Amino acid sequence: MKRIAIALAFAVAPFAAQADSVHLQKPLSGATLVGTQADMSVHYSLTEDNAFEVTAVYVGKDAPEQPHKLVMALQEGDAVSFSLPGYRGEIFTFERDGNRLEVSNGAATWKTGDKSSS
Repeated sequence: MKRIAIALAFAVAPFAAQADSVHLQKPLSGATLVGTQADMSVHYSLTEDNAFEVTAVYVGKDAPEQPHKLVMALQEGDAVSFSLPGYRGEIFTFERDGNRLEVSNGAATWKTGDKSSS
């Protein structure tokens, strides 16, 4: 897996984004999103049921030699946001809109609810 992750990172490195989001409009196109705590290379393929199978490989700035991989399926209109294990200070968002995939990141703002009863 490490070789695949490194190959993917180098394959999409020319498309590295310093901005907070990347937009992919064709299957198998890829890009790298540079984050504050982790960097992520992402691409998608189209499944038989027209879902986007999104593959992302990320490395933490504190451990760039340890790539991690995640895979998810997104249908039309799907969106999901989450932080990565060990990197709670950053939120990554994946959104599918038609034939376009947008991946963005930003600082996490964690709020705790008031659990007291009134």
